[in-house]
Order: sequence, then structure tokens, then C-alpha cells
Amino acid sequence: MAPEYVTSLLRIVRPAHVTAMAGNTVFLPCETQPSAQDKVEMVLWFKKANGQPIYTYDVRGRPMSQPISSFSAIGTRAYFHATTTPAILLLEHVTPADNGIYRCRVDFLTSPTRNYSFNLTVITPPNQPTIIDARTQDSIRLLEPYNEGDTIELLCEVNGGNPRPRLIWYLENTIIDETFEEEDNGVTSNALTFPRLGREHLNARLSCQASNTNLSSPPSKLLILNINLRPLSVQIVRKQEQLSADRSYDVECIVTGSRPAPQITWWIGSKPLRDNVINFSQSNLTRSVLQLVPKAQDHERMLICRAENPHLRAKSLEDTWKLAVQYVPIVSLKMSSSNNSNHITEGDNVYLECTARANPRPSKFFWFKQGIQLEQDTSAGVFVSEQSLVLLNVIRNGSGEYKCAAQNDEGKATSNPVNLQVRWQ
Repeated sequence: MAPEYVTSLLRIVRPAHVTAMAGNTVFLPCETQPSAQDKVEMVLWFKKANGQPIYTYDVRGRPMSQPISSFSAIGTRAYFHATTTPAILLLEHVTPADNGIYRCRVDFLTSPTRNYSFNLTVITPPNQPTIIDARTQDSIRLLEPYNEGDTIELLCEVNGGNPRPRLIWYLENTIIDETFEEEDNGVTSNALTFPRLGREHLNARLSCQASNTNLSSPPSKLLILNINLRPLSVQIVRKQEQLSADRSYDVECIVTGSRPAPQITWWIGSKPLRDNVINFSQSNLTRSVLQLVPKAQDHERMLICRAENPHLRAKSLEDTWKLAVQYVPIVSLKMSSSNNSNHITEGDNVYLECTARANPRPSKFFWFKQGIQLEQDTSAGVFVSEQSLVLLNVIRNGSGEYKCAAQNDEGKATSNPVNLQVRWQ
């Protein structure tokens, strides 16, 4: 190191207490300028624990730059720069063994001897901290994501350090725990309990820092929080006010906030719909498209889009849509309970009832005998209303196959046949 650089450095700082990092170089200043008409004879450096000088610089009868002898008792790690102002003892690669009180003694030709003392403290930095899961005592657990709402328990440990380090937990740049413990084996530890992980902690930087000096950056261990998140919202879109049975519709469900991508299922009531479903995920949004073919029986049932994080099954979220399904009438024909189809004889009155389940309600009903539409004929005893057919005083040619039909906006449907056999004598 150039003497002029050392000189400029020591003009700034002349501490009575000197601190240095292990492995670095330390400079111990000593004022050697004599008074007028005087001259330096000898400079001696001592370490308080040793009565013998650790460095001797003898310039008796010579200029300061031309010593009779210059001897270091501690080897080549020490060198005395005598011509700088002030003069300095340079000590390289300091170790904890170099801790102690150092004294510089300056002997003059006529003036009294001067003494300067310095307390040298050598700081040993701690090792790199380690973080493990406090419950499993395993660092591998830290590679797995936590679940939203979890309480995590972490243990940070560090070996060494002189003086013993402070071990502090930070969330980003905020201190969250500084209650460390010093163990007899040289280990310093800090157990952190961090409750209720939330969405705001995703990718947060959790670090454990070991610090015992401001002379260097403290070693630290960083953990970036990876968190499984439940869905925030589920919404069925592309809803239509009315659907027609047996037609195909694309229904979309949008899920936000889940991490990783959610598991999306579709249901009608308690029945799962596993076919014709396509899911798309992008960032924190997932779309699920269902090809829905509603049936007549699905009218007024609930279509459900349910989303859940596979790691947080107790946190499912769903949206529902009450289906309004229009369908062709479902028609049924039967004989009145007052008649027995096997015991109809001439002169009996026959009552046929037509029922239709439909949405919308049937706008018109039709009656047929042997495929020919019946009209009301009171003279023949045939009375037709919307949902009933009355045959008064039926005669033998009243026998045959009867059907009814119902019509609405979705279409027209025909009932099952009822065969009427009229007996005669």
C-alpha cells in the first residue's frame, strides 16, 4: 500500500479504539514528529500482554528513512511506515489473537519519551445462517409452498462470530423478530412463528440476518414465500334467459385468484357434468367452457360452477344459475278412473284425459282417432275440450286407437295411444 494513501487515511481517523475485521489490515498511528532542535532516536511497539517489543525501529544518529535496524517480532505481517505523518504500524491479516492493547513508545534525543495506546478489537464475522422448518427439522420443507392461512414456524441458526451476532428476522425491510438465543456451543438461534399467511405475503422476502459489526454487510439467508391461494371469485357468464331443450350452448365460468390454477367442476343439481368441458388458465385467471345440452327435466334446476384449489379443498367457491329450459310438451293420455277400458259397452260414457308437461304451457291441444283429428260433434256425443275428450252413449264404431297432442312455441308432441274396445250384445 502506498504511504501517501495511508497518510490520507490516518489524517481522517485517529481512534483510541481501533476495530478491524478478521483477515483485513489495520493501521495503528503513532506521532513521531520531534519538537524543534530534537530528533527521534527509537520507536518501539508493545502489546500489553508481552513485555518485549513486537516491533523495533532504531534510527539513532540516522534520518527516519534510514534506520539502523527495523525488526518485527510478529513476522512479515507487520511493517512500520516511519516517514508518514503520523507514522503508522501496518498489521496485515489480523486474527482474533491480535486483540489487545497496543502501545507505541517514541524515544527522542533530548525530549521526554512519548507513549500512545490503542485498544485493538478484531471482529470475526459469523458464518452464513441456515433456515429449517421448526416442525420437521428439515430444510427440504421450505421448497414446498405453504397454504393460505397457515402458521409457519421457522428456525434460523448461525455458527460463530466474535462478538456473538444478533440474529434478526426481516419481512422485506421490516424487523419482525429479534429475540435470539445464544447457545454454549457457539450457535445463535432465533425461532420465528409467523401466523396466518395471506395473499399479501405471496413472493414476500423473509430473511434471517446475522450481524455483529457495521464494518461489513451482515450474512443473511433469504426465503421467498410461495403460497397456495384459494379462488377469489367464480362467475358464470354467457347466461341466457331462456334455453331450448336438446340444443347446444357454450356456457363460460371465470375463476380468479387461485394459485395454482383451480380445479373447476360443473354440476346440474347433484349430478356432475364431466364431458364437453375445456379449461384455459392465464396468470391468476382460469376460464372453463361447458358445452351444455339441457334436457326438459333440467328446467328450474341449478347449474353450478364450482372452483377449488386442490391444496385447499375446504375453501371451494361456486356460482349458480337457475336454468329456464323450454321444451316440447311431454304428453300423456289415459282413460278416466271411472272407466275400465276392458269393460266398455255400448251406451257407456267414456272420459279420456290428456296431460302435458311443458315450458311454455301448451297453446293448443288436438285429439285423434285412428290418426284422424277429432272435432266436436254434439249430435254424435263427441265433446272435445283442451285436455279432455268425452264420448257419450258410445256405440260400437267408437272403438279404435285414440291419441292427443299438445303444441307450444317449441313444437308439437303426441301422446301414447289408448285403445278403446266397445262391446255390444
